[in-house]
Amino acid sequence: MLEPPRQTVTGAKVIGVFAAANENGSLLENLGLSHVRFHCEGDTVTVDAPAFRTFSRPDGSTYSIYGWWVTLTKPSNRTGIADIYVEAVPSDAIMQSRVIGPYPFVMAATAHDFEVTVAAGGGADHTTMASAFAFLRAQDAQHPRITVIEPGTYDLASGGSHHGGGYCTIEAAAPVTFRQDPPALPFDFTRMRPQYDRLHFKGSNITIDMVESLEFYTESTSRHHWLDGCNIVQSRGRDDLWRMRPRNIVPSLFRGGAYFTDCIISDVNDWGDKSALARGNRTSATWADALQDATCAIANTFVDHSSAPYYANIDAISLQYVGAASSATISLSGNNASNLRSLTLMEDGVAVASFVIESTEQAYRDATNYSVANVVDFINAQPDWTATLLDNSRFAAALSFPGTTNGAGFTDLDAKSSAITLPTHFDIHSDLYQLPNLGSVRENVVFAFNTGWQIDAQDMLVTGSGGINDAAFVGNAFFNKLGSLDEGLSSQLNNDHSHVIFAHNSLPTQKLLVRQDSDYDGDGYTLIANNVTRELNISGGSAVDPDVMLIGNHVTADGTAPDGGVDTSLGGDHLSLFFDATNGNFAPAGLLLSNLKTPVIAPALADTLREGAAPAGAAL
Repeated sequence: MLEPPRQTVTGAKVIGVFAAANENGSLLENLGLSHVRFHCEGDTVTVDAPAFRTFSRPDGSTYSIYGWWVTLTKPSNRTGIADIYVEAVPSDAIMQSRVIGPYPFVMAATAHDFEVTVAAGGGADHTTMASAFAFLRAQDAQHPRITVIEPGTYDLASGGSHHGGGYCTIEAAAPVTFRQDPPALPFDFTRMRPQYDRLHFKGSNITIDMVESLEFYTESTSRHHWLDGCNIVQSRGRDDLWRMRPRNIVPSLFRGGAYFTDCIISDVNDWGDKSALARGNRTSATWADALQDATCAIANTFVDHSSAPYYANIDAISLQYVGAASSATISLSGNNASNLRSLTLMEDGVAVASFVIESTEQAYRDATNYSVANVVDFINAQPDWTATLLDNSRFAAALSFPGTTNGAGFTDLDAKSSAITLPTHFDIHSDLYQLPNLGSVRENVVFAFNTGWQIDAQDMLVTGSGGINDAAFVGNAFFNKLGSLDEGLSSQLNNDHSHVIFAHNSLPTQKLLVRQDSDYDGDGYTLIANNVTRELNISGGSAVDPDVMLIGNHVTADGTAPDGGVDTSLGGDHLSLFFDATNGNFAPAGLLLSNLKTPVIAPALADTLREGAAPAGAAL
């Protein structure tokens, strides 16, 4: 679904879906579908063909999405919740239709059942958001609106749990920031938790600042918040640490995911984790994962998504044994940044001292076994050992061996022959999309028409244990930084794939790795087609699974053509194959224009449709 459900409909509302199917190796005609049916409380509307629909952001910029659209109209004499089901009917008669839903929408006579205003200085219904929420809870409001009429910074506070059948819309008549007050004890884990689910933050006057919060909480992960055209930031900047450690202590910035439409997002981690819809958002300076396990991410833009400030090594300790023992070594157990890591000093093969490094909130406050400075003090307290503090910005649980790339522990480093310099390292490498190891099948995923440049990340990591069914990874274009520590990362496909479409993606600086060494098993409806990639490697063999259709791909001069592919072309690089991929212009050039392919999907970037032979990749 391309619109968040549970919106209030007082008249007419256009809603739509992205739906597609592989029809014998192609989705060119009607996205591979005969038609799409929308079912609503006994009524059915059939849509015979997809079309572009244009969306407008708060700043006036626009973008279009190719989908199946219908107008949902409130009956004149009915109110309440209307459930929508959507049925995609494939052109291939052998395939089953797919039905998704229900998607509830609120049919009401008025857009909001209650309206209240907030101004910290008075002159409104309430002076705090807490008071406004308390009033709406007492009224059992179902789809109210709060309008903040005075600029400033507001805390959402907490109260009794409540949610309506629709959204509590929050708008602002002047620029406002919603930010949590600092925790009572410095750098304790803290979250925004208004205890009011289905909040709809609407408009560019609203900024949600996560500077004092590590998570925006939802009481039930089935009652998503909706972030709509607002700003989501972390105002101290991407590399700001939380009690000397990365801020991604929990894996999702918005618990259980949310709906994100047309937002401006910067300097935050894991913003779209588990999101049910991420559409038309523009991000910059984000880090960790962007859209892990998102089910629908479409038409988003990523600029400078990178965790490089974290995985860059910082020399933290210089140490040496200066006594009479013939040998001296140091070891560190435990995983990178984990709790209860043990540092052990040994002389002539015998442990002479050990120090347990902790990473808890209490350890931070106790300040005895948390910081690198604490480790230096411990080492200097041992006879014939000496240590110098080089950097104390990161907690000691991030210590690792010299030159580390993964922050792992180490065993028996020689500390006698010469001084050792230990760095700190955070083993955080970014993904744009990642299917995590769920242990169960993930179904019905769309990751389409997203663009990004100056990226340090694995772009599309479709590798979760349990596998994936009925998914479309199409029309995406990403430029990954060259010369960075993450240049060697790859987009990957592994485990079981059933009807997974990976087509018309432009990845000129990242290879695509088909992990047959990691149980990749695609079925006869799985399609890898018309992609441009730095390399196309079949790991664990020279030829792709014979069930999989490998058609019309283009590999740069860095790579080689895999066995079993049809119409694979080679040559060129990120400079010659695109107009200016470095800065996000993925218009094809050079060998892409002279090696035209039979396209497998009609919509391309820049709101165009492919007709006849066309270049591989995302754009025309």
